[in-house]
Amino acid sequence: MQNISMWTPSKFLITNFPGSTSETLTSSRTFVRTQSGYTGAKPSKLIHPKPIHAYTFNCHDFRLERSGNSTNTQGKLVQTYQGPILAPTATSLPNMIPAFDSTALYNECLAKLGEKVRGSVDLSVDLAERHKTAKMVNLTYRFLEAFRNGVQKESARYYKSKLFSALAATQKAKLIANAWLEIQYGWKPMLSTIYGLADESIRRVSHAAERYRVSAKGIYNPDKIVMPTYGGNVTYPIDKADLQVSVSIGCYIQQPSWSLDKFTSLNPYSLAWELLPYSFVVDWFYNLGGYLRAMETAVVYDNRFVSGWRTDYMGGSVTIKRQTMDRSQGLLVDNTTGYYKLTSINRTFLAQYPAPRLPSLKAELGSSRMLSAAALLAGFLSTRKH
Repeated sequence: MQNISMWTPSKFLITNFPGSTSETLTSSRTFVRTQSGYTGAKPSKLIHPKPIHAYTFNCHDFRLERSGNSTNTQGKLVQTYQGPILAPTATSLPNMIPAFDSTALYNECLAKLGEKVRGSVDLSVDLAERHKTAKMVNLTYRFLEAFRNGVQKESARYYKSKLFSALAATQKAKLIANAWLEIQYGWKPMLSTIYGLADESIRRVSHAAERYRVSAKGIYNPDKIVMPTYGGNVTYPIDKADLQVSVSIGCYIQQPSWSLDKFTSLNPYSLAWELLPYSFVVDWFYNLGGYLRAMETAVVYDNRFVSGWRTDYMGGSVTIKRQTMDRSQGLLVDNTTGYYKLTSINRTFLAQYPAPRLPSLKAELGSSRMLSAAALLAGFLSTRKH
């Protein structure tokens, strides 16, 4: 595939009153495609994988037009202009949109890779919290037993019993909140451990290099763009953005027939963090627990790493719209519109098992975490009142 650069010629018309018109050579639409590296070979699933080739592919398609009027100091119309204003040619493109910070996507991708390569079982945490687990199972059993007896003996009066009617609103909220938190951070992790142990026990592990591939996707909404115009690089506001971004990681790992790290954490700091009360709340905003787990996996599996690659992708389009009015004269001083379409792929070769980056502070809470936060708040308020 050849590199292509096409600049469609056009003219920007400027009319100066009382009647002279001048033309400025510009470009109405630009299409630029660049590529480097080799993309023909695909990774092999054999014991000795073929070399992984790094490459880049970038495709830019953009258009920009401007129209408006100019007035003198007395407010008299002296000039009108209309047409495309892109630069006639360009040897290189500017950094058209701000660089995307892929730290969160990269760490999310590594977390998925760690679950595939190593699994999510951590018996050290389960062993340390065995008393809490036993208490949770016992309380659940007693609640279900009382519910069954109540339905059998007096189902009609059960929901109107003195027990439930005597409960204050805060007590009911605490009961519901505790039940939700037990499901999210008690039953679900325990069931996940059971499933992980079963999956690991029936999994066939050979001494060949196993191939793993994971990806994490997101949305990027930049607020400005730099366009190469005939007057130089100009920054414009973005009216609407629809850019998709993703980070993909693939690697070959020489898996042993049995390994202790698949069943428990070997990092005392990671274990201490998981046992710290409300550490999961901190991880909602700053995923320190995931960082410690991913760093431990990178250290343990570095000597089992055979080869790997990372692919960064960004694709989509943005629209440009800037309007300025002269309210005193009722004139449209500036009306700039355009678009920018981008497809960018960058694949790099990994020489070792990828290590995580320090997590960035974020506050993206989904519905499940919002419910958990409400449950924690309800329990806290109930405790404070009593």
